[in-house]
This record gives sequence, C-alpha cells and structure tokens, in this order.
Amino acid sequence: AVKESQGGFNAIVLFWPTKITEEREVNAFQSLHRMFGDSLYKHLFIVVTGITQNNIANYCKGLPDSLKAIQERCLNILAFDDTSKGISGNSRWELITDAMRTHGRYTKDHLSQECQVPVGKELRIAVIGKTGAGKSSTANSIVGEETLEAACGAASTTKGCTYGRREKGDRTIAVVDTPGVWDTGTTENEVCEEISRIATIFSAGLHALLLVVAVVRFTKEQLRAIEILKQIFGDNFMRYVVIGITHKDEITEDKNLKGDVDQYIQTAPQEFKNLLAECDHRYVAFDNKTKDETLKKIQVTELVKLVDDTVRKNAGVPFRQ
Repeated sequence: AVKESQGGFNAIVLFWPTKITEEREVNAFQSLHRMFGDSLYKHLFIVVTGITQNNIANYCKGLPDSLKAIQERCLNILAFDDTSKGISGNSRWELITDAMRTHGRYTKDHLSQECQVPVGKELRIAVIGKTGAGKSSTANSIVGEETLEAACGAASTTKGCTYGRREKGDRTIAVVDTPGVWDTGTTENEVCEEISRIATIFSAGLHALLLVVAVVRFTKEQLRAIEILKQIFGDNFMRYVVIGITHKDEITEDKNLKGDVDQYIQTAPQEFKNLLAECDHRYVAFDNKTKDETLKKIQVTELVKLVDDTVRKNAGVPFRQ
C-alpha cells in the first residue's frame, strides 16, 4: 500500500481498544515497527476507540510500561467516540496536517530495508536435508502458503519431489522440496534417484541448494545425511549451498540467547561450524511457526540476499547435476 500510494501517507494511525491486551498490542506494534522502521514514530497517531478525549490522560496512566513506551514516542494519542462531543474531526485533521508539515509524508523510502525483498529475476531453489529437519515447513515459509506437507517424525511425508512457487508481488521464487535423507521408510538408493529428478524439474539449473539443518538437534545422523548429499550433488555442492537453520523460535524463547542466532552458533557443535565455513557462512534462520507476516518477510528477504550473493559468486552460472 505504501509503495502504491503516490506521494505517501499523511499519517499512520494505530487503533487501540479501551480494554487493551498488552501482549497482543505489543506484538502488533513490533511487527509494524519492523516493517515501517524508526520513521514510523514521526508519523504515528494512536486512536483509542470507545472513550472521550477527556478520559485520554487517565487511559494513558493505566497503560502497562511496554505500551506507555510506545505511546510516549508517537505523535499524539486521540480518542474516537462518535457519540461524544470531544475533539472534533476537524481538530483531528489539524493535528495530522501539523505533523505532516513538520515531518513530511511517510513514503516507500522510509520502509525498513530488512523487509524489502530485492527485485530481480526468478530464483530457483531446491530444499534438501535430513528427514525431520523442517524442510517442507521451510519450503512453505518461502512460498508463503501451506502447499507442501510437513513431517513431524522420522518418516518423511515427502516421498517424491514436490513443487511450489512464491508469487507475492515481490520476487518470484520457484521451490522444489526433496525427499528427506535418512528416512526410515525409504532406501538410500530411492532417495538418491528421486533427488536426481531435480534436473528434470529445473532443466535450466538451480540458483541455490537450501540445506535445511535443525541445529538445535545437530546429530551424527544429520552429518551422515550431509555426506550423502555431497555424494549426490558432487564437487560443486558447497559452492551453491545456503544453510537454513530451523527452530529459530526455540532460540528466540531462550532467556539467555533472546533470539541471537550468532551467539547460539558459537555454542554449536564444531562439525556444524565446519559446515558453515565450507559454504562461506551463508545461513538464514527460520521460525516456521510464527504467524507474524513481517517476520516471515524478513526471513525471505535474508534468503534472497544470500541466494543473489551465491549467484554472483558463481558468475551467474546455475547449478546443474
């Protein structure tokens, strides 16, 4: 909406109810802040529904500290009650136009860059890894829809290669989800044959191989699965690998790590650190459980930047088996 609005917005208005739920409103604001960036504060009005302007001061006093911090940084907080004789519609508009004269309009140039998927040609990505690492869930996060069936145990639900496509008005990404290596219900030869079908699905080649790893559960089986993949894809394998670290939500919920993936990697097994070094430390962490659309967009943006970097380092030559 910001990108399509000629000249930008006069103001950004965030509505709060009279009876407010702290966690929900904090989460909603954090999502907006990630998308709109720090310029959000210069254009933000909070409108409280169902009360009069005379009651705004008491309303603000009763806010939890987390919401007070938001309210104190916004331009103004107003009441909206059609039945009252409080602040008029004209007065509200005057406050907004005064703010516009001070800070100008909010335009697409103010949007946070971490949410802006780089423009460019279609990308072709294969999602690979051990069964249970979160391949299909990660593929769904990239596509932006629950189109690929996710497994939750040792047996993969992806017996054959499945295809998905992201078309969200930013960057088109073609994704193929492959059968999991080390699947209890499939032989190694069957997995190798099915993964080899990527060549027929993407005859023009792949821009990246997204190696999905559950680093919080990095085991000898995962190491063995990676060795099998190296054998399948050959000598150029690591030149095209981007590592997708799943279960970011567990890192976020950790009281010590507080979502710091870099800090977590410092405590990861040495074998995983060696793997990162082999692919020039190209990795992106995925929270495949989040419902926050902004966080989903940030994850895809990080991935696209890494894939674009991989394409440049390989001189634009795609991976072919």
